[in-house]
Amino acid sequence: MKRLHLIHRAMEPLRLITDTCNRWMMILACGTLVVTMITAVLNMVLRPLNMPITGSFELMGFGSAVIASFGLGSSQAEKVHIAVDILFRRLPERFRFFMKMTGDLSCMLFFCLICYSLLRLAWNMLGSGEVSETLRIPYYPFILAVAVGFAGLCLNLFLDFLHSLYKSFSVQT
Repeated sequence: MKRLHLIHRAMEPLRLITDTCNRWMMILACGTLVVTMITAVLNMVLRPLNMPITGSFELMGFGSAVIASFGLGSSQAEKVHIAVDILFRRLPERFRFFMKMTGDLSCMLFFCLICYSLLRLAWNMLGSGEVSETLRIPYYPFILAVAVGFAGLCLNLFLDFLHSLYKSFSVQT
């Protein structure tokens, strides 16, 4: 019973932090989406007038990376991703919680490795000074932004793991 109480107490501040991070990343993703859309529309309008926006495809690519990665944590928290659980629902409840915990933990570890790899890549890009071809914008800030998005996903997966652990203990008692 004491373990159950400790897990539950640890979840509340983590949930607050996670919700705040998700909210800010979604605000930034929405702002980036608006800027990316304006850039695309302006480029389409100005192109026939022989005044295209130089590097618009680079800007849209960078923006798309930020938009997609900053939405990962919120998607995980709100469970708006695809899940097929036809077989899963037929399993015993205790085994379901064990499988959910195992899945959450393995996904969290996998995405932590991706986040670590992205941080290393960003560090290497910073050191090499590599920039985009047209606008000469450094790559590393966008790689760091994608790493932050994956870190948000990891935080949400960790919270899901704790929730599954909590449920697992409460089923046993």
